[in-house]
Amino acid sequence: MNDEVHASLLKARELAQSDHVIEFNGKPLKSVKKAFERLCKACNIKASPHVLRHTAATWLVMDGVPLREVARLLGNSEAMVERVYGKHAPDYLRRAVNALDFKPKPPSLQP
Repeated sequence: MNDEVHASLLKARELAQSDHVIEFNGKPLKSVKKAFERLCKACNIKASPHVLRHTAATWLVMDGVPLREVARLLGNSEAMVERVYGKHAPDYLRRAVNALDFKPKPPSLQP
């Protein structure tokens, strides 16, 4: 949990009308999944908690978080994270792309 989420939950707890932090009209939600589905429908968007997880993983990789850390956070293998999200890393395959630099080599390095 990051600091922003923690602060939001503390604020929600202060404002809660019941013993539950996540509530609606003073009553606990019976299903966060159902509430999320209703919210998406009301906003006319197609999403799921899995989409949020996928987006978070993509953003982490794009921000340069090491793949092994993303894997540990998600509870996945590093190989899976690299396969699915590696292409979003800022330096993904940079060395390979740079090897395709077609600048002429100095005469002393030519065969």
